[in-house]
Amino acid sequence: MIVVLAELITLQGRFWILQLSTIAMFVGLCFIEGVVTKRPMNQRPPRELVTDCFYWLLSPYFRVVSSLVVALVLMAVASYTGEQVAPRLVQGFGPLARQPKLLILLETLVLSDFTSYWAHRAMHRVSWLWRFHAVHHSAKTIRWSTIGRVHPVNEMLNYVIGVLPCIAIGLPLSTVISVVPVMMWWAVVAHSDFKLTWGPLRTWFVSPVFHRWHHTHSHEGGNQNFANIFALWDHLFGTYYLPSDRTPEVFGLDHDEMPENYLGQLLYPLGLSKPEPSTVLPKAPVANAASDRGLSAPERAASSYPV
Repeated sequence: MIVVLAELITLQGRFWILQLSTIAMFVGLCFIEGVVTKRPMNQRPPRELVTDCFYWLLSPYFRVVSSLVVALVLMAVASYTGEQVAPRLVQGFGPLARQPKLLILLETLVLSDFTSYWAHRAMHRVSWLWRFHAVHHSAKTIRWSTIGRVHPVNEMLNYVIGVLPCIAIGLPLSTVISVVPVMMWWAVVAHSDFKLTWGPLRTWFVSPVFHRWHHTHSHEGGNQNFANIFALWDHLFGTYYLPSDRTPEVFGLDHDEMPENYLGQLLYPLGLSKPEPSTVLPKAPVANAASDRGLSAPERAASSYPV
């Protein structure tokens, strides 16, 4: 157990540097956004950007908590099965751990994205999970900073679900942790305002336009496109939606009652924050999204976000 904890602390120390770099990235991207949009230096930043800033600045602390949860699970497994199992869980084991490093890295990325797809889909299907995930969908303007708008409970579940399956089948923990920044950077691009679809590769990889449809209201084509990197998962499991004749324009929750401040959003899933006046948006006839996106009959019946 001591070996597991020591290794995790060492790896987390390296990862902490990457987390601190996200702060520098946030400041740098804020500057670039200001230059591109020609926003005067004395103009107040958008309210949503201020809220996102708190998420970015505090996310390293919640990532440490997530890592401790993984450590506790590994220590529990080591305690139950024997002390000698601990190093194997951290360093990898079996035929997967003996492969070339590049192949291990690619397999880890694919498996992490696969588990991320199903975790993300569950967030939209299970009511109590949706209350936490709804925080991410509260943004009415989708920009690069929206990727940080994730409730700590949502963040912890994403991390644990992404890490533990990889470790369980023998992939090294160091490799598993190293793909996290890759997935984060891809998500930043996917949440940007670039009108990109990746052309002929749009059916394979998540693009900004592809993911922006995920943030629309449920009656306009939202509630699908759950993949983080590989859009192939949405193709395989019937949740791919990328119309060629229009682009998403309206974003946010169907029932807009999420407070636009950090503390209020942390307390919202627990029912402890005061909701803003609810705006129930009309069903627009712009897209018959449930039939267009190839969902099964039960999922078409539940195509609206759970509330």
